[in-house]
Amino acid sequence: MFFKFKKKEKYNIDLNSADRILQGVFAESHVEPNTVSFENIVKRSRLNLVSDNIYLFVTAFLFVAILLCPLFMPKGSVFMSVEPSKGRELSIVSHTMSNGLFSITLDGAMIDVSETYIVDAEGNESAPVSYDSSDNTLVFSLEQGEHNIYIYDINGRCLHLLLHSSRAGRQH
Repeated sequence: MFFKFKKKEKYNIDLNSADRILQGVFAESHVEPNTVSFENIVKRSRLNLVSDNIYLFVTAFLFVAILLCPLFMPKGSVFMSVEPSKGRELSIVSHTMSNGLFSITLDGAMIDVSETYIVDAEGNESAPVSYDSSDNTLVFSLEQGEHNIYIYDINGRCLHLLLHSSRAGRQH
């Protein structure tokens, strides 16, 4: 093995002897003598060591707890997101066509009515006639011919419908 670990040697000295040696060092270096007893200095250093060890232990415990915290978080759809790649997609619950109006009820995210529109065969765009937010129902005005309906949800996803009505007002 490359490294040899040695146990530190413990030195034991009488507190009175240590105090005399310390006073001798102060006297030899022509410094004001120590007024605090050596016994109090030793007690203070031990208390400082204990408090430092407690702080290190608490810090290590909090670090491990923070690292393990995601393992105990509930999984699933706890948080709601408005990113286009997340959340429930729009799906059609029901639709009806009568008296030149096309009504469609959707399930999923709320509809962004300001971005939703219909395009007729000539390329004319128009907004929905009405929108009921309580059940997510849109109503569009239809003439004969083909229509492209673009319905956007609040997440930015688009549901594109292509309708062909031979007679507006006929139930499909």
